[in-house]
Amino acid sequence: MTKNAKRISWVAQVIAAAILGQTLFFKFTGAPESIYIFTKLGAEPWGRIGSGLLEAISVFLLLSGRWTVQGAVLAVGLMMGAIGAHLTTLGIVVQGDGGTLFVLAWTVLISATVVLAIRRAQIPVIGGVLSRRGVAALALGLGMSSLTTGHVVAQDETPNTALRSGEFNRIDRGHWARGGVSIDSTEDGTFVLALTDEFASARGPDLRVVLSRHNNPQDGNDLGQYVELDHLRERSGAQRYIIPDGVNATQMNSVVIYCKRFNVIFSVARLTPT
Repeated sequence: MTKNAKRISWVAQVIAAAILGQTLFFKFTGAPESIYIFTKLGAEPWGRIGSGLLEAISVFLLLSGRWTVQGAVLAVGLMMGAIGAHLTTLGIVVQGDGGTLFVLAWTVLISATVVLAIRRAQIPVIGGVLSRRGVAALALGLGMSSLTTGHVVAQDETPNTALRSGEFNRIDRGHWARGGVSIDSTEDGTFVLALTDEFASARGPDLRVVLSRHNNPQDGNDLGQYVELDHLRERSGAQRYIIPDGVNATQMNSVVIYCKRFNVIFSVARLTPT
């Protein structure tokens, strides 16, 4: 996930959470308009209170950072139900509100869909498939083709060839990373180190991305022959680092997330041929 994509996701998360959050007061205090809506739906009071609880959970998850995708999935389900109720029972205009509730439901639905499009790789079970297929069409349909970055390959593009790949490990509670990494060869002969959408790292100072010929270094003194590619640009999401000319990428045996300031290794991904 690029920095701009992450910012757009957070804006969409806040919009959805703010709209859902402001409805909680009316539902939990038994505001007349809420009672009217759920009475007409034949679901007063359990529908009003139940949907309020689910919306509160969705707000928490959307803003949690860790469970954002789950919150977005829940928000999409809730808003599809709300929009369906408007179209089949309530009508677009409810008690002379000019269609405000209907528009707010669509706003939450679109915002949550944007979050899912950006964070598609984090969706449980199907995330790996969505990160490679089909989501470009969803984003284009919403007029947001700029969000389909990284691992969605357009039909007229040729994917990079992965030469070596691995998975980051967890050293201890404070030193870890997760997700995959690969060394890719492009059509023009450039070698690129690619972190997957699922990549995430513990927080730390002065973190660097390092290629090492050692297959399992334990600390900075074990790196042996290595190449420092760059500072770790983001603690999560897909990233690409150009491997300098003259470096024999096929002889590199590990990728290391390394705290240069304190000479501490946060995680190692042992590379094997693909």
